[in-house]
Amino acid sequence: MASEILVNDGGAPARILPFVADEAITAGWPVQISSAGKVEGTTTNFASCGFALTDAADGAMCNVVSGSGIIIRAMCSNGTTVGDMMSINDNQLEDNANATGAADDDIVAIALEANTSGGTALAKVLVI
Repeated sequence: MASEILVNDGGAPARILPFVADEAITAGWPVQISSAGKVEGTTTNFASCGFALTDAADGAMCNVVSGSGIIIRAMCSNGTTVGDMMSINDNQLEDNANATGAADDDIVAIALEANTSGGTALAKVLVI
């Protein structure tokens, strides 16, 4: 549901954009544009166009929330702690343990909630 992903749009800098899914998408995934101009799950540190606001089947419409300064619930790796600098991994955000030098360019969010679920789960993040 949209209210479960977008927590606060920070005074409306968020944009919700409709795309066709190039694969089955889960709400909260960081997504990228495929070579077909559709959205698909992300690969490690690939440029993201936003986060899936809704689940979508392959070929169906997928709403994507994009913007900085927004608070969303994104898929985060197990072990995420509050304050972690998050970078993109396959269909999730994870702590960027090497947040110095060139690796700083990979940081896309700061964790506002912990994920100790034992697996990938939604956690609140500030998109930067």
